[in-house]
Amino acid sequence: MIYIDTNLIVSYVDEKDPNHDEVVTMSMRLDRERVVSQLTILELASIYLCKS
Repeated sequence: MIYIDTNLIVSYVDEKDPNHDEVVTMSMRLDRERVVSQLTILELASIYLCKS
């Protein structure tokens, strides 16, 4: 099981993020179950609400 953190998700979603390509490549190589916590989801919501 691999815990996915907020920074990884933001980099994956945002094509302009400097880490985007690396994160996309890395995510394709993950061969175990991925887990995102409720706290990470709340943090993502906060980030994207502030950008609006």
